[in-house]
Amino acid sequence: AHLSLAGADVAGLIHAWGARLAYIQMQDLVAEGAKDFDRNRHSYADAIERRLFTAAGNGSLDFFAICRALKSAGTNAIGMIAALKDPAIAEPYAYTKLGREHVLRCAERCGLETS
Repeated sequence: AHLSLAGADVAGLIHAWGARLAYIQMQDLVAEGAKDFDRNRHSYADAIERRLFTAAGNGSLDFFAICRALKSAGTNAIGMIAALKDPAIAEPYAYTKLGREHVLRCAERCGLETS
């Protein structure tokens, strides 16, 4: 989500640099909120305050393409599921579980080994 918010092609970067990845954080981006986010003026803290990050599968990123890129790159990276949610709005455990289930489905579809 952070790379996407910065304007990067996440799957493209994984294809290019995947063999060097040791760790990847799986988190989604709320595209509607990101439309007017000026990355030259706003900070990471601003993105959190605007609630631009969410659980995988609950935003706009293509996690199937990301998992395909990881598989293609042959990486052994450790993946971590993240879901920044305000407990007053959405229960963090439930959103983290939602993200984990989505990433596991995408990984399974493309033959990426998980544990």
